[in-house]
Amino acid sequence: MKILKVLGKGYAGKVYLTFVKDDPSQMAAIQIFYLFRHADRRRKNFCTEVATMQQSDHSTLAQCYTAVKCQDYLVYSMPFYDHGDLIQLENENGKPFDTKIITNSILHVAIAVEYLHKHYLAHNDIKPENEFVDNWGYVHMGDVVFVRQMNAETRTVRARDLRGTSTTHTTE
Repeated sequence: MKILKVLGKGYAGKVYLTFVKDDPSQMAAIQIFYLFRHADRRRKNFCTEVATMQQSDHSTLAQCYTAVKCQDYLVYSMPFYDHGDLIQLENENGKPFDTKIITNSILHVAIAVEYLHKHYLAHNDIKPENEFVDNWGYVHMGDVVFVRQMNAETRTVRARDLRGTSTTHTTE
């Protein structure tokens, strides 16, 4: 695996750009979680993120290409979205989004939330930095590290289980 550059920072550390092993014309984003650097809770959250990405089968959710567990680290790969997240896309354009882009983004996020809720999952960290845009303008919800299982009967999550970016807690 050849790392091409750092894309940003995720829950467990840096996110890197690399080639997909079986198709060098395709790029992937990878995140490496070093076991010796993090507490058990963070490892559990990282594993929750990987499991959620592997189990989800929906076009509006970022998918996991592969996940590997080694002695010293865990790593997973996902698609690389050329336009980055919604914040990066807005910065690239140098101006606020037009109504069509906003409507499209809200629609894709709503469809992703509907899919998660149908499977009794709550995202807990919905924000522009976690919405990735592909070449066709489709938005894919990512960063599912704080997804929590909802009570099937009440469709709620215990308050103590809520996590996410404190300045952008969603009211999902």
